Amino acid sequence: MQMNFLLIGLICLANLSVDAQVLRRVCKSHINHLKMMDQDPRYANKRAALELLSIHDSSRNSSNRAEKKSTSLTIYQIPVVVHVIHNGEPEGTNPNISQEQIHSAISALNQDFRSLNVDTLLPSHPFYSLQADVGFEFALAKLDTNDQATSGIMRYQKGQDGWETDNFDQQVKPNTIWDINKYLNIWVTNFSGFDESTLGYATFPGSTLLDQVGVVVGAQYFGTSGGAIDPNFNKNRTLTHEIGHFFNLHHIWGDETCGDDLVNDTPAQEGPNDSNCPSFPHNTSSSCNP
Repeated sequence: MQMNFLLIGLICLANLSVDAQVLRRVCKSHINHLKMMDQDPRYANKRAALELLSIHDSSRNSSNRAEKKSTSLTIYQIPVVVHVIHNGEPEGTNPNISQEQIHSAISALNQDFRSLNVDTLLPSHPFYSLQADVGFEFALAKLDTNDQATSGIMRYQKGQDGWETDNFDQQVKPNTIWDINKYLNIWVTNFSGFDESTLGYATFPGSTLLDQVGVVVGAQYFGTSGGAIDPNFNKNRTLTHEIGHFFNLHHIWGDETCGDDLVNDTPAQEGPNDSNCPSFPHNTSSSCNP
């Protein structure tokens, strides 16, 4: 999706950084994407078709989308269901996070996607004009799949302290997912084992695994209050980042040295930033662009 999405490209990379300069945190969206591209020709074909459609729509709508905080922007309301996967912990104890923590995540998400976040770029920044109000607003669902009143928060005791992502996709998602044509499904849990360092991951558009579509975020990186206590990851930027993938955005370095992210709003980037919000310009000796 060709959008001016600088808030994800620049700001959110701060949440995929080194934790206390010891443990490299991971976004697994691209890894899972490559695995599906290799294993499922249907997915590869759908991805190619979606990119062509995105390029066409971008060229047609770019003049309407690029205006920062436009008053004429169409606002798209996106109903969200948050599935909290825990192991019997009291509510408010990770990963069985509190309602307050969940509401803080939705609030921060809306600030980011509407370009209302307090750390938005200043007018003096070279990329200020490319920063945009995307026109997406997220809200916890008010009606469930049976049109009954709901809080939009579902809690499940699944008998494990943490999950590796493959097991989570196969054992948890299919049994908890709501209609993907009506809701954005977000799961919150603890990662463990091989995936202990994972922050979160999302499915890209075109997934053929329809019972796995959505976003997963580690409980301690979700929201801005409660159990989101890690100072490197307590601004909800992990959720913003992963929902960017869900709406077809790649990492701005294209997941290779000076790679292509398929969006022309920013110059090529050499690689990920492994530090918190470096000043601009970050790497003046970059091999692809200073």
